[in-house]
Amino acid sequence: MIPEKKSPAFTLIELLIVVAIIGVLAAIAVPNFLNAQVRAKVARVKGDLKAVANALEMYHLDRNVYPLGPGPDLLSQLTELTTPVAYISTVAMFDPFGGADKFSFGSSFDLQKTYKYFCFKYYPSKPASTWVGRAGLGDLSTEGYLLYSFGPDRAQTALEWYAVGAGHRGMIYHPTNGLISHGDIGIVGGVTPAHRQSEINNAL
Repeated sequence: MIPEKKSPAFTLIELLIVVAIIGVLAAIAVPNFLNAQVRAKVARVKGDLKAVANALEMYHLDRNVYPLGPGPDLLSQLTELTTPVAYISTVAMFDPFGGADKFSFGSSFDLQKTYKYFCFKYYPSKPASTWVGRAGLGDLSTEGYLLYSFGPDRAQTALEWYAVGAGHRGMIYHPTNGLISHGDIGIVGGVTPAHRQSEINNAL
């Protein structure tokens, strides 16, 4: 009797085992890949903001003031840092977490894709020229500033309020609360409440 030849094809059970193994590997790899993307974006934000902060400090050394807060507090409109003296090559830096402000209720913040800049100096003759004046916080005026990104939650948590002495710590992004957690990523410079500057700048 001639023995029956075994079929070279996979059996259904073998295919199911392979599919299950691929599914397990994907379940492990995909979250790690997404987390690595978030960490890379956070590192890019901090690098960008530090470069702009250095430019702001050089501007301050030359003029003894920080630039006014432009328009809707967009860093991309802070052309004083690039013209006529180039303290930095460009301020039109894309915020990898920008453009989706959940607190704006469909306002123009949805179009804001660059970092934000806030000047904390109050000028009584031009109260609307900086954020503290427009926010009615002249009594909290300081020779300081804040740069920030919306952070991985892609929502504006109004970190500028905490930086000048109001608000709460939950406005600061910190990865120990989960990579995609509440809070903005920021850098504070100049003269501001010291403990808050330290909390914001050392959050990562």
